[in-house]
Formats: sequence, structure tokens, C-alpha cells
Amino acid sequence: MASLYEITDLYKKIDAISDDPEVLKDTLDSLDFEDIVKNKFDGYASFVNSLEADNDSIDKETKRISSIKKHNTNLIKQLKERLSYAMQTMNKEKIETSFHKAGFRPSKAVEITDESLIPSEYFITPTPKANKTAIKKAIQSGVVLRGAKIVERENLSLR
Repeated sequence: MASLYEITDLYKKIDAISDDPEVLKDTLDSLDFEDIVKNKFDGYASFVNSLEADNDSIDKETKRISSIKKHNTNLIKQLKERLSYAMQTMNKEKIETSFHKAGFRPSKAVEITDESLIPSEYFITPTPKANKTAIKKAIQSGVVLRGAKIVERENLSLR
């Protein structure tokens, strides 16, 4: 079966041969062109639907795996806290087994006591991003915004 590109190219070539719409229609009819296009469309639409279903499944699986990861991360934190508490309670600086080692090491961390006293250069700010939804509503309500406009597009809808 011909590719969509080949079918489109064939149509352009047939269309370029004659300016008479009747000749174009007769030529396309003689090739069963409409059936060829519909079959190719069905193939594309089915493939798109399949990919969309795959993406839905991937999204669900991603959420499921993310939930498992979050659970594991929380469990790791709890288990480490329990080990730390037990070691501190028993005055153990280190524990060594034939499989694992555990011990405390010094570290330094910043603790914020009053965020309002910290100069702004020490804050991380996200990169600003235009709110397209708000901009669209503003333009539609008559606000003139330089640097933005509403454009008409045609989006293919497959059902």
C-alpha cells in the first residue's frame, strides 16, 4: 500500500494535469482514489488512537510507580530514623556487621530562623512564564497586550 506522502503526491500530480474539475474527478474515480484515501485515513486514525491509549497507560503506570517510589522514600527515612534513634539510645557511634556498616558523621546544614530577614539575593526564583490562559482572556475581553495575539489554528480531531 502507498504511503500518505505518495498518495498526496499522486493527487497533486493528477490535479496539475488538468484544470477541468470533471477530468480530475473522473481520473480519481477510475483509481478508486477515495477508497485509498479512506483506508489510509483509517490506518492513521487507528494508529493515533493506539498511541493515545499507550500514553494513557504510561501516565497511569508513571503515577503508580511514582507512588511506590514516594512510599519507599518515606520508608527509607523512617527506617534510618529508627536506626539512628536506636544507636544514639545505646551510645553506639558505629556498628559493623559482615554485610553493612553504620555510623554517624558530622555535617553542616543551614537552618532558617527568620526568612523575612534574609536578603532577596539569597532566594531562588523560578523563571517567569507567560500565563497564556490569562492573556487569552484579557485579549478576548478587549485589553490590548503588546507582544501577544490570538491566532486562529486548525487542529485535527480524530474520533
